[in-house]
Amino acid sequence: MKVQESLLFFCLLTLAYMLACARGHIVQSTTLSRSSFPNGFIFEAGSSAFRVDGAAHTDGREPSIWDTFTVEYPGIQPLVTLFHWDLPQALEDEYGGFLSYKIVNDYRDYADFCFQVFGDRGMHSETAPVRCSDYVGNCTAGNSATEPYIVVHHLLPSHASAVKIHKDRYQMEVSQKGSIGITVYGSWMTASEMIYICPKGIQRLLLYLKRNYNNPPIYITENEMPDSNNYSLSVDEALNDGLRIKFYSLHLSYLLKAIKKGVDVTGYYIWAFLDNFEWMSGYTLRFGITYVDYNNQLERFPKLSALWFKKFLQKGNQTNEYFLLYSEE
Repeated sequence: MKVQESLLFFCLLTLAYMLACARGHIVQSTTLSRSSFPNGFIFEAGSSAFRVDGAAHTDGREPSIWDTFTVEYPGIQPLVTLFHWDLPQALEDEYGGFLSYKIVNDYRDYADFCFQVFGDRGMHSETAPVRCSDYVGNCTAGNSATEPYIVVHHLLPSHASAVKIHKDRYQMEVSQKGSIGITVYGSWMTASEMIYICPKGIQRLLLYLKRNYNNPPIYITENEMPDSNNYSLSVDEALNDGLRIKFYSLHLSYLLKAIKKGVDVTGYYIWAFLDNFEWMSGYTLRFGITYVDYNNQLERFPKLSALWFKKFLQKGNQTNEYFLLYSEE
């Protein structure tokens, strides 16, 4: 399994916010800052065009704020999700989307187009496959007894076709500056009737990947913790998200421990930059470090976690506080 040599090259790990952990007690976060991590380590906050920008039915739409921002600040290196639950309706209607093997060729052609058009811009790309079935409770169709297996049977060759075409046509081109990987949803679960936030789970999961998958380069593309969208709170009250700060600080401390034990983690992405539409949960949950006032023309305010993250990223800033979170240590 020559993952690093072939530039199939990284697992892109989405970490669940609910990491079950037994026998918990209060722990103290380590003293850390951006400078605690290796040189070149990437810190970012993720976002989603579909869930923020809109304009899904507008042909030839005008530039969004992100279009303008990336033009004005061209140093940003995008980590692009080629597919994130947004199958074209036309393909769903024509042959059932990922329920048909026909999707493989269409997905390959789509990836080929993206590499050809955007590959010279340093695009690191990933695919995030998933299949909705009605057992979830908010899906209009699906058979969870059979369809997940059929869909996975088509998802894997779809991703493989994208990787192969990148390797065969673009990997060695001087103008191409990107790479490709796959998103894997991960969580650390233990046998417990109680569910706690368990930061040590991130370290254990990363060490597991190192031991069992030849230590591939990893981007943690989503590390997330939601708040309930409580309309009884004022905006000022909603901005006070101290638990989210504790969540990120402790996860970063255990991430650093994993790196020091040799896990090849390249980047860490907070989810999310903005409160947004959360798929089946709609607007009932808020994951953002930026508060979006849905009742006031989508006005935006940085939460305390955004200010903390900004300070964390400033050279020399350190965080060292007692946090009332659970761990097994």
